[in-house]
Amino acid sequence: MATSSDFEERKLRKLSPVEKLIQFCHDHTVNVTVYCLTIATRSPLQRSSVHSALLHLYRKLPNLRVCIDEDRNGELWLCQENILLKWLTSPEDFDIVYIGETRKPHDARVGPLWRVTDMPAQKGRILTQNSSIIIE
Repeated sequence: MATSSDFEERKLRKLSPVEKLIQFCHDHTVNVTVYCLTIATRSPLQRSSVHSALLHLYRKLPNLRVCIDEDRNGELWLCQENILLKWLTSPEDFDIVYIGETRKPHDARVGPLWRVTDMPAQKGRILTQNSSIIIE
């Protein structure tokens, strides 16, 4: 739980009943949702271009820079989080990372709810989870 003054400055809104259900399921590794998106390009994408585009997206969309925090009464709130985009690297192949993402919850209280995992190229797939985006 955050300190009172810090929490008051960062809070955006209370979670809706549906968001609370999704967060409960996520915390208990029940129905962890992972989305897979395939992008086809005429020429290979440069990692630096992808990185720049994702940083731009992260800066322009405040809802990517949020976490979920709890007030003194145990009520869950969506809160603004001023932390950098988490850019992780994984040497593992797509299937291993995909399965791993469906089986491990991300700590929404720490945030951000969105992060990037950079993986070796394999058929140009992008894997997104409610709290991550994985680029191959």
